[in-house]
Amino acid sequence: MDYIEAEKLYMESVRIRSEKGYSSKEAFDILLKSAHGGYIDAIVAVDMSYRDGGWGTEKNTAEALKWFTLAADRGDASGIACLDDVYQDLYGDAWEDYYVPAMECYAAMGYQEAIECLASKRKYGLIGQKGKQSNDNASRRTQENTGTMKLPSGAGRTEYNRIKLFILIICIIFCVFFLARC
Repeated sequence: MDYIEAEKLYMESVRIRSEKGYSSKEAFDILLKSAHGGYIDAIVAVDMSYRDGGWGTEKNTAEALKWFTLAADRGDASGIACLDDVYQDLYGDAWEDYYVPAMECYAAMGYQEAIECLASKRKYGLIGQKGKQSNDNASRRTQENTGTMKLPSGAGRTEYNRIKLFILIICIIFCVFFLARC
């Protein structure tokens, strides 16, 4: 399915929804086809529908995470911004363990919404406080003052290595492209 066809399906789903009401299952089925076709507005509507229950669907947090992640992977700001709610609903107290590595990955890809979300949550102490002791703050201040930062460990280190690999691959592709043009 191409972009134009996916867009037409989306518009059709909106028309049916406006005629038949908010909970039209027919409209949602067409919307879902558009989302599978890659139309970003449809993807966002599907993820919101699964997050909140709507367009004739029941609330399904696991499906919402799937669709929000797809939207975020495409750089959609609302997909990125809504991930924290879905992670909190799905993982409860452990949400930060999943949310932070995902957002750090999106931030490393240059998605401004992810950078801002992480910065804001860190600024107001909404993330990064789990399991911390008071000497961690002194250690962090020392690291900041000396200009050294400890590398992440465990899952964070794995994500850090993935980001380094991604950047390395991009650099290699750029070099190959540049050399081919010379």
